[in-house]
Amino acid sequence: MKLSDFNNPNSIEVTETYPFYHGNVLSEMESISIKRETGQTVNAHIDLELTTREKVGVVFTSNVKSYMTDWRMHENYESFAAIGNIACRYAKKISEQMFKPNMFTGETWGIVYNKGKHTKRHSHFPYTYAFGYYLTDTKNSAPLIFPTANKTIYPKKGDLIIFPGHVQHEVPTIESDEERLMVAGNLYHSWTESKEKKINDYFAKGHVR
Repeated sequence: MKLSDFNNPNSIEVTETYPFYHGNVLSEMESISIKRETGQTVNAHIDLELTTREKVGVVFTSNVKSYMTDWRMHENYESFAAIGNIACRYAKKISEQMFKPNMFTGETWGIVYNKGKHTKRHSHFPYTYAFGYYLTDTKNSAPLIFPTANKTIYPKKGDLIIFPGHVQHEVPTIESDEERLMVAGNLYHSWTESKEKKINDYFAKGHVR
């Protein structure tokens, strides 16, 4: 969703406090073993980086003005599913004081930024939460900026950041020669759906268990 989508008479601007998570989950990702199509076994963090590099295409027509994979990588790659599951766990935890939903991964994609690339100010509404998992340090490339919260973060390798899907954010143009690799994703909640129901429905459609 673009910022301009809110510029209409039926919108309001508010200042409120929302759940937010910023922590490092590198050790957990490194503890997960992934067997790649090549037969090589690597940890999930390395697989995310390799798969992102292998699957990025041209600049997509989206708010991200850089090289992206497709939007549903978690459906085909175990390492993307793994970071999605970790993000769901932390999203559920930071929501506990307000509600206790079942959390699910809706979308995940990899991004490779290099010099001259950026992401426009936007939100991920109507998803409940959005997240970013950082495959590289960003100190010498570009930060993650939340302009409406007056907050700027330079994520480190292995950092996981989770924020409400409607919160505006952006990545300024990279001016250095250092690459910025990350995985982004969207999470949604359901009061009635469960992990077990989703798995059973999937195989009921004829998929092989």
